[in-house]
Parts: sequence; structure tokens; C-alpha cells
Amino acid sequence: MTTLRGDLIGQDAPCAGRPRRGTALIALCFFVGLTAPAVDLPAQSFNDPLSPLAVGLPSATRQPVTRPGEKVPDFVLADLNGTPRRFSSLAGHPVIVNLWATWCPPCLAEMPLLQSFYEQHKDEGLLLVGIDAGEPVHIVREFIESMDITYAVWLDPPGTEPPGSATLEVFERFGGIGLPTTVFIDEQGVLRKAHLGEIDRKSLEEQYEKISGSRRSGP
Repeated sequence: MTTLRGDLIGQDAPCAGRPRRGTALIALCFFVGLTAPAVDLPAQSFNDPLSPLAVGLPSATRQPVTRPGEKVPDFVLADLNGTPRRFSSLAGHPVIVNLWATWCPPCLAEMPLLQSFYEQHKDEGLLLVGIDAGEPVHIVREFIESMDITYAVWLDPPGTEPPGSATLEVFERFGGIGLPTTVFIDEQGVLRKAHLGEIDRKSLEEQYEKISGSRRSGP
């Protein structure tokens, strides 16, 4: 498997998103345990040209990509109750954003770890937000309840047209390469790192330490 370069780090093959406006992302999943010896998955940093994994979206419609060291532009999605949720409301906290979908096996595999990590660090101020890739709310809510997930889950606001377009824009802002993608944002709202593919605890701890240093070290 190709080693990821630059500011985008990862370890396991993700579900490659082929985003299209008006539809949910189409999964093209590589099952690592079965195909890793034969698969050389393209990978890139946010500074590289558009990944072949995202060629389904015409370049003219892509959102400007937020790169490490840049402040994340504000956006509004909705929680599972349809209540609007603004990203800027998370300011002052270290934030982990996990882009995922119920049809993505690596996404599902890492969710228990994300839940455990959130429970471990939420009293330190950690905010963890899972952003679903354009699926209907009833599907997402049923799945989240079955998994006993307590961290925030955001998705398209009610009435979004075309369906999936709001979360797709956020997906594009963070590179639009594949799922899952886990993004680490510091207390000032600055993107520090992104991890493409299923994440492990060591990577979570290392990146969380970098975005939460002031809170963990004290005055």
C-alpha cells in the first residue's frame, strides 16, 4: 500500500468516495483484510492535485480545500433532531470531526474506539462530531442508537436540496478523498491534521495531544 504523504496521514484503506451533487457518496470500499496484498491505494496530502478517488465530481464545483494551518470556514448542519448546529459554536474546544457513513465498513469498525476515546476525554473539553455523508436521518438515527453512540452526529439540515449537498460541501472542504476521514481542529478553529482511513488509538492520542495542549497542561 502506498505510504500517505505530507499532512494527510492514514493507515488502512478507506471507502473511496465518488461524490455527486444530489446523491449520497457512492461507496467503493477496499476490504483491507482480503485485498491489501493486491491493492496499491492512491494517497495524497491536501497540497497534492485532486485524488483519482474523487474524480466523480467535476472540478469546477469543488469547494476550496481547507489545508493544515488554515482556519476551518464556518458551516451549518443539523443534529439528529433537526436542530441547526453551527461549527463556529465549537470554538474554544479541541474538536475531532469524523466523516463517515453507515455503508462504509472501516467507518463502522472505528466507531467503538471513537466512542471510548470521547468518553475518556470529554471532561477535558474534547468535542467529537461525526458528520454523516448525506444519508437520510432515519437511517442515521437508527444506526447511532443501535451503536450507543453519545458524541454529536450532524447531517444535512431538513429540506436540504439537493439531498446530501450540505454534507458533501463539508466533505469537499476537508479534501473529499474518502471515508472515513478524521480531522483534528484546535481551540482556535485551525485545522491541524487529517487522517484518511480507519484510525487507531495511538494516532488519536498523538493528534489529540497536539490540539489540546493548553487544556491538558493547565494554567
